[in-house]
Amino acid sequence: MDSPTQNILDPLEHAITLLTSIHIETDEADRAFAELNRHLLAERQKKEKESKPRRSRRKAEQIKDVSENTCTPEPTNTIQYELTYENYYKYNLVLKSYKIPDLKSCARKYHLPVSGAKPLLMERIETRFKSITSCVHIQRIFRGQIVRRMMALHGPAMKDRTKCSNETDFVTMEPLSEIDNSYFFSYMDDKKFIYGFNITSLISMMKTKPKIVNPYNRDKIEQATINDIIGLYNITCIVNPEFRAENEPYILRNTLRSNLQYNRPIYQNNPTIIQANNNHPINNYNPTINMSLMSNVDLYLRYREIRDVRNKPIDQRITHLFIEFDQLGNYTNQSWFSSLTYRDYIRLYRCLFDIWNYRGMLTREVKLRICPYHGPFDGIFSRPIQYNDLSFDQIKTACIIVLENLVYSGLDDDSRKLGAFHALSGLTLVSNAARLALPWLYESVAEGPFFFDNT
Repeated sequence: MDSPTQNILDPLEHAITLLTSIHIETDEADRAFAELNRHLLAERQKKEKESKPRRSRRKAEQIKDVSENTCTPEPTNTIQYELTYENYYKYNLVLKSYKIPDLKSCARKYHLPVSGAKPLLMERIETRFKSITSCVHIQRIFRGQIVRRMMALHGPAMKDRTKCSNETDFVTMEPLSEIDNSYFFSYMDDKKFIYGFNITSLISMMKTKPKIVNPYNRDKIEQATINDIIGLYNITCIVNPEFRAENEPYILRNTLRSNLQYNRPIYQNNPTIIQANNNHPINNYNPTINMSLMSNVDLYLRYREIRDVRNKPIDQRITHLFIEFDQLGNYTNQSWFSSLTYRDYIRLYRCLFDIWNYRGMLTREVKLRICPYHGPFDGIFSRPIQYNDLSFDQIKTACIIVLENLVYSGLDDDSRKLGAFHALSGLTLVSNAARLALPWLYESVAEGPFFFDNT
């Protein structure tokens, strides 16, 4: 018999001995049974206490083994939404749950390569979506800047129109308080009076009258205020779709446009500006130059060469110019320029001006590298002038001066090549032969309507 069983039976035998004794008393028998019950209960509790932790530890180990050997299923899309940028973030889509044809379809939609395995397609799409998110963030910040600028341009009476000295608009005669916020403009004159207008009334006046004055006091409106009017009007066209649906962006036209350089008039009563002779401005072309560049020997010698070229006859200047075009890596023909008509030369001048100031989207730094001595249109006309007042030779000379400024003046070869590209781009807009020879230059500037195509 094993030891645990023997330990339990010993007290039992002792109790039986006590009970079978002929001399035992009743009280002593009760005590013996009570002792036996206590002993059995203690042994049972001890045995249960020893066996229970082992079962708990065994169960915990079994659970741990199951959890380690069980793979957590990857998340999947219960509903297969179309894989787009919007749905990707809205529904927290999992790219891995999509099949390769779906991924390729998404890649084509966002102009991505469709070759490669599934992981590569997923990486491309995820990178593109992250880039879109960054672009949206940048656009949000930039739009906020534009809107804040627009709100500032509305003027000092935007929030309290009772500050205005006038009560109605001078064209529509509507009360200022009833003008929609998008159409309201106000400014303070030199005498500290504030005037409010419907901005479309001011734009209409600027389109029809050469001199812009305040209709309530007949005082001239300063150029800075005019710039604010144009800026507010065009920004509102960009930001407000409803305003844009009813109005067109304002573009400076004809003589006013041709007499703006770097956003300032050509003609200024400033003693530091050397102006050409009013009677013969083109024949006596002598623009203001940046004298700080003359300390550089190479730039000084280059400017002397440009001056020497301009002293030659016009035909030699044209030949020399197109030789320079070819030396800068182009294939040209001087007949593209020489065969133009009077109307073509007018259009060419205006095309070059538009490309330089607007269509080419050149930064000020790039402009200063292409034309460091002075602007390409500086000093050609010393006063506002109608094109009908120009002779054939004068407008032709004006065009050749602009082309020379763009091609000869650059700080280095790259700048001169860039200037030549813009010069030839303008030429492709008026010369069919140039357009056929250089179609890529024509396409770079011909996108969108040119207001002077039918001049």
